[in-house]
Amino acid sequence: MRWKIASAIVLAFFASCAGPSQMADDPCRVFDELPEPYLRVTTTEELTPRDSEARCVDSLKERVSRSSDTLTISLVCDSTITLVDIEDSINVESNVAYALVNWHSAIDSYEINMIHWEGSTTMLLNSHSGKCTYLIGSPVLSPDNHYFIASNWDLFSNYSATGFQVWTVESDSLALQWEVLTEDWGPVATHWIDSSSFIMQAIPVSGSPVRCVKAIRRNGKWEFDS
Repeated sequence: MRWKIASAIVLAFFASCAGPSQMADDPCRVFDELPEPYLRVTTTEELTPRDSEARCVDSLKERVSRSSDTLTISLVCDSTITLVDIEDSINVESNVAYALVNWHSAIDSYEINMIHWEGSTTMLLNSHSGKCTYLIGSPVLSPDNHYFIASNWDLFSNYSATGFQVWTVESDSLALQWEVLTEDWGPVATHWIDSSSFIMQAIPVSGSPVRCVKAIRRNGKWEFDS
């Protein structure tokens, strides 16, 4: 089973593209005002999905447990969800390893990273119903917790889709409102300006400068703000 780990070369490319001179007079300057950088070079100390899971299990040990290849999650309704890793040395494309990487209390959901032989998928598991929702990447909640963005950049390997999604958090479910899949650029950072607009850094697959893309909710629909 191969963990999907971003190449340091790719991340270094991101960092070099995002220099201040290229950001001048650009909406991207909003990222300079954030308390922590949204573009950074990954170090060898960055947590793997299983490292993140160990921390989650420790903090949620009354509801979550890990035993060898089995992840067990107790739901509010007293039922139990069991996720068992699949590792087949012959049919490797069917392999999957589950790792609990986050708990989102605002949407009552566990974030689970499904690591495939090549690429990965993000799954949200509702702690009440046990319903699973599959995302392109990790969710970033809006200030009012009514929406979230999921995004991914994988243009070099193409193991996973590149693009972003906007979801609505409803009373007992999640609804996909907008999905954009891209081929020549991809988002590596997203930031909510308010609950009806967000901005993202768009990294091209070529050596073109980094740009920022803004999206807004207008007349009940999400769209790019040109």
